[in-house]
Amino acid sequence: MKKYITYVTALSMAMTLILQITAYAALEEDGFTAVPETCEGEELVLTESVVDISFTDRDRDASYKEYAEVELSDEEILVDGEALTENTSSNGIAFSQEEHIVTFTEEGVYLLSGTLSDGHIIVDTEDTAKVQLVLDNVDIHCENQAAIWIKSADKVFLTLADGSENVVSDGGQMVAEDTDASSDEHADADGAIFSKADLTIQGSGRLTISGNYKHGIVSKDDLVITGGNLNVTAVENCLAGKDAVKIADGTISLEADQHAIKAKNEDDTQQGNIYLEGGTITAAAAEDGINATGSIVITGGELELTVQDDGIHSDKDLVIYDGTVSIPQSYEGLEGHRITIFGGTLDVTASDDGMNASGGTESQEEEAFMKQFRQEDRGNMQLPEGEEMPENREMPQLPEDTEISENGEMPQQSEGMEIPENGEMPQLPEGEEMPENGEMPQSPDGTEMAENGEATEAAADNELQQTSEMNEMPMRHGGMRGEMQDGMQQWQEGKGMGHGGMDSDSEAYLRICGGNIKVDANGDGLDSNGYFYMEGGTVLVAGPTSGADSALDYGLTAEATGGTVVAAGSSAMAQGFSPDSAQGNFLYNFSESIPAESIVSLKTSGGDEIVAWRCQKEFQSVVITSPELEAGNTYILTAGEQEVKIEL
Repeated sequence: MKKYITYVTALSMAMTLILQITAYAALEEDGFTAVPETCEGEELVLTESVVDISFTDRDRDASYKEYAEVELSDEEILVDGEALTENTSSNGIAFSQEEHIVTFTEEGVYLLSGTLSDGHIIVDTEDTAKVQLVLDNVDIHCENQAAIWIKSADKVFLTLADGSENVVSDGGQMVAEDTDASSDEHADADGAIFSKADLTIQGSGRLTISGNYKHGIVSKDDLVITGGNLNVTAVENCLAGKDAVKIADGTISLEADQHAIKAKNEDDTQQGNIYLEGGTITAAAAEDGINATGSIVITGGELELTVQDDGIHSDKDLVIYDGTVSIPQSYEGLEGHRITIFGGTLDVTASDDGMNASGGTESQEEEAFMKQFRQEDRGNMQLPEGEEMPENREMPQLPEDTEISENGEMPQQSEGMEIPENGEMPQLPEGEEMPENGEMPQSPDGTEMAENGEATEAAADNELQQTSEMNEMPMRHGGMRGEMQDGMQQWQEGKGMGHGGMDSDSEAYLRICGGNIKVDANGDGLDSNGYFYMEGGTVLVAGPTSGADSALDYGLTAEATGGTVVAAGSSAMAQGFSPDSAQGNFLYNFSESIPAESIVSLKTSGGDEIVAWRCQKEFQSVVITSPELEAGNTYILTAGEQEVKIEL
């Protein structure tokens, strides 16, 4: 048996980053801030946010020399070998024996070891102080409050000592210190490690965190990770930062019942960002793997995200310069208002869209509904008894003013109301109304229907004639012209056709300038509610098999100026690139479906191979663009056992 290997010969698999000046100019004319080709300096200025991409020397330097040694236990606290008595302080350390609370009140370096079975560590210093806590084999659990709580400081460094094994956990409830809610300082201390100051985790030791109340690690400023081996589980978010989450290095394993990494800032719209420079991150999440209300910038690292919702979600810009991103399971792989990819290796599997450039946020009703649909152990959405999810996976429209309960359950279907198999309401011809007796109306042209619901012979002949005429006239729908042979080829010589409509968004775009990208999507493969710019890199899309989606989907225009795309999917909604694209491209719809695991091959008329790729899914449409495609030339497209000529 002959074996095939997926490969693309048009471009090297290690693409040089390409900067298209014309694309930049077009973006700037539309009011966007052009994303630079390289990520340098301390800040990356984007259209709606400013991303801090810097790490201080002390962030990266996990060394410590002069320090106070603190040995923890439920019976006593030793500071440099001497017991700390009740309600006294030594070297900026205070201890409450009754509540097992150790409080650090002065700037300094403190090395902690030992166990607190039900107590916690507090940092409460001047807001100009920097405090370094070196964790050297500690086990700290607090049943009803944060185990490590940073009330006040300029910045705190949690250093994981080399070779150390550290455990931090909280209980399943939060009890305030003061019954007066107005003075309750613990009201928002909702992480096993909680900080109101900038927090940096560094070093080479191991830290295991269990966020049993809500979150694992929370910083109300910046959460920075530059090293260590972290294992975090949480009933909500594993890592959370208000202004930013920044990761330079480390081996990080996350398991969350909501988001694995979350940045959210509702006070400053330019904040709430995530910056990933390196490290190895493995995450499983019932919602998003990485989620930011601001922007997300990735310049390196290795990510593996197995999630029920979005692999990576940004409300604003998502920019990938380099790194390895693997998303073996998701609802949508990448989602952002604007997505820019300069390089890296991406492998995305999605039950809906592989990449989706769209703006806006879900309403509370939609969020409650989709949460039930997506989350683990609730993956099969509860529809009314006897109903099934439509094959096109689109949500049935609810009547106006219909409310969704807080638990996300669907309202009960009205008595006697039936939903068609495809989940959509049947459309009547203009001016027609549904008869009161519920019978089907007569067709406008007088065609009669048999009692069994099938068209009469005359109607069938009419339909056959119309179908024949359609097959003889190729549709204009994006791409460049190719010769008609054993199927229907679609092309467009005039203006590009996006799907347009209510979903179109002139502020949204997907821009690919480099990288090696594979997408396996049950919804749209590459989806932009606005523009799609293909400028460099290699993109392979195994798109949808359903007729309601397409391998390439855009609301306005799609321009190809560089790189290679091979996108295979269903044909009913297929789109190709806009005709004014500078680089040769075409969209071809086959007359019948091509079986899964078939090879898509494109060669010159002389037999030189341009692209060859094994598509793991059934398809009936293919979009191809490559720098080697030139107008006036003839190419041979082969898919499975079908072979056609393409003339550009």
